[in-house]
Amino acid sequence: MAYLGVDTGGTFTDFLLLDDAGQLRLHKVLSTPHAPEEAIVRGIRELGLDPEALHITHGSTVATNAILEGKGVRTAYVCNRGLADVLTIGRQARRELYQLQPAPVLPLVPTELCLEVDSRLSAEAQALQRLDDEDLARLLERLQQLAPAAVSINLLFSFLDDDEELRIEQAIAERFAGELFISRSSDVLPVYREYERGVTTTLNAMVGPLMQQYLQRLSAACAGAGIEIMQSSAGTTSVEHAGRYPVHLLLSGPAGGLLGARRVCQQQSLLTFDMGGTSTDVSIIRSNIAYTHDASIAGYPVGVPMVDMHTIGAGGGSIANVDDGGLLQVGPAEAELLWMPERGLLRQGRSGGDRDGRKRRARQTAARSVPRRWHDAGCAGFPRCGAGGRRASRHQCAGSGAGHHRCRRRPHGQSAACDVGTAR
Repeated sequence: MAYLGVDTGGTFTDFLLLDDAGQLRLHKVLSTPHAPEEAIVRGIRELGLDPEALHITHGSTVATNAILEGKGVRTAYVCNRGLADVLTIGRQARRELYQLQPAPVLPLVPTELCLEVDSRLSAEAQALQRLDDEDLARLLERLQQLAPAAVSINLLFSFLDDDEELRIEQAIAERFAGELFISRSSDVLPVYREYERGVTTTLNAMVGPLMQQYLQRLSAACAGAGIEIMQSSAGTTSVEHAGRYPVHLLLSGPAGGLLGARRVCQQQSLLTFDMGGTSTDVSIIRSNIAYTHDASIAGYPVGVPMVDMHTIGAGGGSIANVDDGGLLQVGPAEAELLWMPERGLLRQGRSGGDRDGRKRRARQTAARSVPRRWHDAGCAGFPRCGAGGRRASRHQCAGSGAGHHRCRRRPHGQSAACDVGTAR
């Protein structure tokens, strides 16, 4: 039996093979984001392997990318009466404390897909109001009209008594005959804090159908192979469990890299740095891998156990640009590699951003292409540039010659021309 590790990234899919002779082999192919299993099958074929003689451990980014790109399936959210806005309000924490005009954040679930039912438990698990048959029938009829692909159920204190959630789940399963993916909070994350529990359960529902379909295609393409899926906790699980609880796979690939780093380095204190094409993952290991239940993905809290890792949206393929304040920025837009097998070409493009924005940044970069040098020296409390320009703070000089001198001061990212020559 040969053992094959497969890590699917946004740009490349990597393979590590431990064959029957105990030899290690490395291989790499271009990823196929539209169908990740195609890159895996191609890699296995290029390695000359028989899937029936393989045990595959797979780190997947399907669930992660679906959440980051907002491409989860249409999901309905079922909650108690009066709590339909919980996912939208959240903790009322501002992401940008000093931003007076923050950009609006789209709710995780649109308002029309948030459905309320008349059911209520107390904090002591006492039934204050039970769900009646008429209310349940109205819920099923509403789901029929909205036609979601998945349903997330999150009732207050369901982690103490899950009878009502189970009743709703069974009714939906009977009515829609398995057509809907159902995610129940008392099953996915049975803990207190209805907001974090609701978000985690809803994310599980949003990516559940996508993950199940992908794993079914992968299992069919690698028929006969034993397949395990890496989880965010650096453990592995079966294909069936991974499809049912995809929220546990959000750090599937990076967690495997962290586990491998600890095994290879065998150091008491270790800083790991994992750069891919689109993102970079950093973590610290002190004797053992650290875990957290307070992680977040795309700004959404995820309460399931994960390795404690920090991710930034910049990697080897990220595009650098100069912002309006003259500072160098890297990402989140990245280069896009497109494999065209019919032509035998690897085409490099660009993803993210708009054409007008790219033109504007190109003009800004060209305008700043004149060499600059910093000057701090001055007299009488007023610093002067080499040509005699007077400014009241640290500034930049660019160009030379009469009529071509330019001096710019940059307080807090802004510019000002000096008083010598012709500023341009």
